[in-house]
Amino acid sequence: MKSISIKIKYLIFLVIFIAMSYLSLIAVYHIASDKSSFLSLGIFSKELFVQIAILLPIYFIADTLRFYYTLKAINVNVPFKFIISLAFINIFVSNITPAATGGGFAQIYFLNKARVPIGAATAGSSIRTALPLIFFMVLAPIILIFDRNIERLFPNRNVLVYMGVVLVLAAFGIIFIYKLIKKPESIILTIQKLISFFNRKESANNRTSKKLDKLAVEIKGFSEHLQMYLHGNRKYVFLSIGFTLLFLFTLFLFPVLLIRDLNPSASAIEIFLHKS
Repeated sequence: MKSISIKIKYLIFLVIFIAMSYLSLIAVYHIASDKSSFLSLGIFSKELFVQIAILLPIYFIADTLRFYYTLKAINVNVPFKFIISLAFINIFVSNITPAATGGGFAQIYFLNKARVPIGAATAGSSIRTALPLIFFMVLAPIILIFDRNIERLFPNRNVLVYMGVVLVLAAFGIIFIYKLIKKPESIILTIQKLISFFNRKESANNRTSKKLDKLAVEIKGFSEHLQMYLHGNRKYVFLSIGFTLLFLFTLFLFPVLLIRDLNPSASAIEIFLHKS
């Protein structure tokens, strides 16, 4: 009986996901065209549906495998079937939360339910998220430097300002990650000071101390698993990077196919940059 109710829940979530995906197609249509018809699949060509039907499984498999091999690289062994479920959860939750922020937290929650420590689960999810960000941070300045036509996409055409902001944010991110990997104690100490500053009640000291101890353990575990990825099994590391690149390629191919189907004269490069 319990398994039936779970299947019904999954079916409801699947229907919601398909409905939201369909409405997204309509939103693209209204942005790219002045026509007023609504909920009409006739606005798209048959070739587009064939292309998407081919692309969707590749996208989902790439998303699943990039996380699977990331976890393998940090010695977190979970069944592949479970990772398939996590990939679906990530796609669903990301599409119903602001800025697609909820998917990673949902994956951490379910990994922890599967007896993976929070530190290890957070490390795996963070690495999975960080790999595309690193790709963009490396690629964005190169595109801005060598393609001067991109300037018109930015307000006031202050490309150097945007490059400076990207580089500063990247520098802060690198410093934070370095401290987290090499000196996790400094991060723990900073958190302890902040909590002590905001929580000065004597009655909460014991409870706060226990929470801080648990937090310290998870932060150290997070740091250890990040180091494990950097110095671990190269095969799994390269596979995680390779499937991340395949995932990004398929991800950015979706809007290119949709918009170019409605407007064949649209530039694929400009669509890619707007999406990123």
